[in-house]
Amino acid sequence: MAVDPSYTLVHGYLCSLYAKLGRFNEAVAAGEQALRLDPNLLWVHSNLGAAYLESGRPEKALAELKQAIALDPHDPVAHYNLGVVYSTLGRNEEAIEEGKTAVALDPQYIAAHVNLCADYVRKGRSDDAVVECRKALAIDPSTVVAYVNLGQAYYLKGLATEALQAYQAVADLDPNQAPAHFWLGRLYFERGQYELAMTHADRAQELGLSAPELTQLFEMLKPYRK
Repeated sequence: MAVDPSYTLVHGYLCSLYAKLGRFNEAVAAGEQALRLDPNLLWVHSNLGAAYLESGRPEKALAELKQAIALDPHDPVAHYNLGVVYSTLGRNEEAIEEGKTAVALDPQYIAAHVNLCADYVRKGRSDDAVVECRKALAIDPSTVVAYVNLGQAYYLKGLATEALQAYQAVADLDPNQAPAHFWLGRLYFERGQYELAMTHADRAQELGLSAPELTQLFEMLKPYRK
């Protein structure tokens, strides 16, 4: 569609729309045009930062989101998006700080709780990870990724039963989650429940999971196959 170059808000809305459609390069072009016309559009800075990240340009995303926060330090979405960028760059301590800011500004922000949980797992802070995942699930008990991260946190804590329950919740909510079936297979193997381990390992493979860990699990299960 042809858009008058002077229609600032239209370009901003196109940035959001293209991003939702997964057309991130077009989202970037629209967002950049909007900000050339009006550099003070906070929501466009935030959306453009997210589009930069999705199109493989994390450093540009970082700069854009810092501009968004400079315009409004109290915007939870900008802090969340900046946290995601820091996570992508492996800067986990900074990611955690941005995530904490996002949930402080909006305690109902499920995605921020979930991402903060994942950052805590990466840092080995399993207790904090469990707390954040539980907060996300208290808001919406059907949040699949929260159960995924919760399973990781419990496994890190050495709580195999709780980890198994979390991954079973993932499989119940979304039976096509291949990584959940892998983890169920692994956990059942560690419990000596080999038939269940084989069932879930096979299901993970059927769903297209290809990972060295799954190959290793199949090798460990070989002696138990009839």
